[in-house]
Amino acid sequence: MLIWTILLLFVAIQFIRPRRNSEGKIPDLSFARLYAVPDSVDRVLREACYDCHSNHTRYPWYTNVQPLDWIMAGHVRRGKAELNFSEFYNYSSRRQASKLKAIAGQIEDNKMPLR
Repeated sequence: MLIWTILLLFVAIQFIRPRRNSEGKIPDLSFARLYAVPDSVDRVLREACYDCHSNHTRYPWYTNVQPLDWIMAGHVRRGKAELNFSEFYNYSSRRQASKLKAIAGQIEDNKMPLR
């Protein structure tokens, strides 16, 4: 009986999905418009950062299974709250400078990008 209950619960949670973080198309991200970002750096940012720190996330296959999608949604929400490259031009000059310094520090300390 316990196994059937767990199985039923697992199936039921598959229908509870968080909202996806996507503008529908890959945007011309504001960060790249503000700064002359070399192509090699832009490629690294798109591959390693923008999924959690922009308004467009490429979701891996496993996010089609709950509760993994919930975990990913929370991670993206926290990442965008800390830094959103899509909204970077809306930041004040002081905040932009602070974020750039923080980005450099995170990279130097091997805290970002996450694996």
